[in-house]
Amino acid sequence: MNTLAELLHALECDAALPAAIELGAVLALPLPAARLPHAAHVLARSQAQLAGIVCEQRNGSFALRYPFWLPRGLPWLELVIDVTPGGTVPSISPRLFAADWHEREIEDLFGLIFSNHPFLGNFVLHDEVWPEQAFPMRHDFAATDADGAPSPYQPQQMLQAEGAFLMPVGPVYGGVSEAGQFLLDTLGEEITHCQTRLFYKYRGIEKRVEGMVAADALLLVERMNGTNAFAHALAAAQAIERACDCSVPARAQTLRSFWAELERLRSHAATIAGLCKSTALAVPTSLAYQRVEELLRL
Repeated sequence: MNTLAELLHALECDAALPAAIELGAVLALPLPAARLPHAAHVLARSQAQLAGIVCEQRNGSFALRYPFWLPRGLPWLELVIDVTPGGTVPSISPRLFAADWHEREIEDLFGLIFSNHPFLGNFVLHDEVWPEQAFPMRHDFAATDADGAPSPYQPQQMLQAEGAFLMPVGPVYGGVSEAGQFLLDTLGEEITHCQTRLFYKYRGIEKRVEGMVAADALLLVERMNGTNAFAHALAAAQAIERACDCSVPARAQTLRSFWAELERLRSHAATIAGLCKSTALAVPTSLAYQRVEELLRL
């Protein structure tokens, strides 16, 4: 499908095409929840790439937004699904694996259920810390209301065979590594399954910035992660500018590109250092960290 009209026809959508589409424009398509799996299948076949899933709480319902990047110079396409409290949404993870984490995160933080998803729950909010019915991203949530009895966590062994065992790695590491646990199913040498358990340090920054003045919110966002401070600050600034319909001067755009690329280079160098360190290559690790320090001093 080379044109937007062909794609909309395949999606069985009768939305009117705009006369002109600017670069970076987003075309929003409201869809019934039942048609979401078909739309995801069509977009996947068209080489569209899912950029995330955004959940918005309205007065009495929720809106799920699925932004897709389209090839061949087509505009961004955003599927919009309305969900009533207590309703379910078909999971698109079987067709688009990129949706897996987003659906699990929304289920934990908003309480929306994605039908046919095999691994909902105990993702961002760990069961041994958070009560089951606590949904911190809902408007009516208050930290003082998060009471209840958390559930004990018992890791599930996937490999059932003689001599098989579950080996935990983490969640605490030395250095600057974030907390994370990897549960390895193994017979000794061969690892057959790896269960990833992250979000030990979930702080609810997105909830904290609700109602804040833009300048104060930006100050908080750029301090939430020291190694990616500029990327987070840039994303927040762009979101605020888009909401306020502000234009950014050309000089500011150029400087943003420069600093973002510099931070990206530092992140790549740090990743190379981490890979070398994880495989006990001491000399390459030192050389990579030297490049990291040189980039930080620019």
